[in-house]
Amino acid sequence: MAGEACRGWSNDRVLTPIHKVIMDINGRETRYTIGLFTFLKDDKIIEVAEELVDEEHPLKFKPFVHLDLINFFDTERGRRSQNLLKDFCGV
Repeated sequence: MAGEACRGWSNDRVLTPIHKVIMDINGRETRYTIGLFTFLKDDKIIEVAEELVDEEHPLKFKPFVHLDLINFFDTERGRRSQNLLKDFCGV
């Protein structure tokens, strides 16, 4: 779900790549991964910038609280979602 807040703010113009760690096929190499996550605090609302909505780019997402999106991700529906932001706050 990296970057989903930016994707929501940009009306789906900033894409969030799918990423994963791939291990050595023989399992001989030790790899370490660190996840670094940030979120807006104090119930700050993320909404699409009005400059990014027009006839060619209709509004795709309702305003949302970032922490609510993170909490949705931790639900069964959120974990199964193929499009987290659309399922959470899509128009």
